Formats: sequence, C-alpha cells, structure tokens
Amino acid sequence: MNPDSNPPEHRASRNRRRNAARGLCDDCRWAREIVSGRGSVFLLCEQHQRNPRFPKYPPLPVLACAAHEPTSEPPNEPHGEQQEQP
Repeated sequence: MNPDSNPPEHRASRNRRRNAARGLCDDCRWAREIVSGRGSVFLLCEQHQRNPRFPKYPPLPVLACAAHEPTSEPPNEPHGEQQEQP
C-alpha cells in the first residue's frame, strides 16, 4: 500500500508520530534526513563531522544533546526587546 494514498489526516498523524520519535533531532539544524534505496529513513547528525563524540546516526529519540540547535525559535518566546502592550 502506498503511504501517500492515505487521507491527509492519516498522513499528518503519521508525521506527528514520526517527529515525536525523533526527539530533539526533529527541530535541529544539524539533523539531515537520509532515505536509503529501499526507502528506510535515517537521521544523520552533521555535528559528527566536526566532533566524532556525536554519533553519526544517533539512536532515536534524542532527549538530550549538547550540540542541539533549534532551526526555529520556540513559540511565544520573546526575542530582543519586549514590545509594549496597548
């Protein structure tokens, strides 16, 4: 069965489960998704190239990592000066 033949709500649910299973890697600038010729999906940690103490393919979910750098700011987090409320 082709996974993309599922209705969008099933695909979204599957994506949420997959992202939760990745832990910190889901929103890390150093994580790269690698798809094998057989369709298996792996996450490559590009920090491994700079520092071999980080695993090239970390076991998931990653719950703590010194190299983690979010690709986006967390929601509702102030950045810079706080804006005045009207």
